[in-house]
Amino acid sequence: MNKTHLGYLLTMLSALAFASMSLFIKMGYDTGMSAWSFSLIQSTFALTLLAVLLKRERQKSNPSGARSAIAFFLLCGATSAISFNVALVHLSMSLATILLFTYPVFTALGAWAMLGQRPSRYQGAALLLTLAGAVLTANLAEIRSGDISLIGLGLALLAAVSHGLYMVTGERIAGRLTATTATTLTRIAILSGSILLNPRVFAEVPQVPAAGWLICAVAAVVSGVAPFLFLNQGIALIGANRAAIVSVAELPFALGLGLLFQGDIIHPGQLIGAALIIAAVVVSQRETKEEEPTDGSRTGTA
Repeated sequence: MNKTHLGYLLTMLSALAFASMSLFIKMGYDTGMSAWSFSLIQSTFALTLLAVLLKRERQKSNPSGARSAIAFFLLCGATSAISFNVALVHLSMSLATILLFTYPVFTALGAWAMLGQRPSRYQGAALLLTLAGAVLTANLAEIRSGDISLIGLGLALLAAVSHGLYMVTGERIAGRLTATTATTLTRIAILSGSILLNPRVFAEVPQVPAAGWLICAVAAVVSGVAPFLFLNQGIALIGANRAAIVSVAELPFALGLGLLFQGDIIHPGQLIGAALIIAAVVVSQRETKEEEPTDGSRTGTA
């Protein structure tokens, strides 16, 4: 398996792990946990696991000369995770997930602004499809009637913007931090941000039921460590734009989880919106395939 194919595989695994994140968060909330106590306990478990992985890692990070980029990378990662956690308090799992998946738009715009990667005609079409899908998904009629939380919508979109910039900055610092170090620092940033925004979260911990602790322990591995670890490895191999394209495979999987386990109801207009977002991925993927060199062109053989 060459590096490009490995990058796609790791990003796909990351997408599936990220898809489970919203389900675990909702399950935690169903036990009576707040967004803050869930983030605190999950991050603590995740950092314990990451400490073990760091001890076994032989490759060393080299952050010199990229400290400002790393700081922005961590800020974006923490903002995305915390915003999405709190958005799920106000929105259904399906709606929050669909809105989060407008992030390829912000990845492409961020790559243009920060990396000089000007969007092609395919990416431009994908951006328009994604924006149209987001408008349909948000369901303007329900917003006007007050049936959908504006706070939840704003937080879900903030999570999308932050996640897109997280991926772009991850490409900029690739080679400076190992995937394990980048994931560890991201979890520390998420934990620190949660404590700073709600210092009283420690008082909630004794009231967390056993089921909540168990959910957080499983979530720490499946959706707290694995998705960030695989994503950071994938970005280093295939770049932020391609990783964003592949990551949208998470969307139908997350919607299925919401329908099966949370009883979410998706309106026809929202389904059309989700379909447009997936279509945007297909359009973007077409260019990726056209640009992909064949094995013969890589090796110089026919």
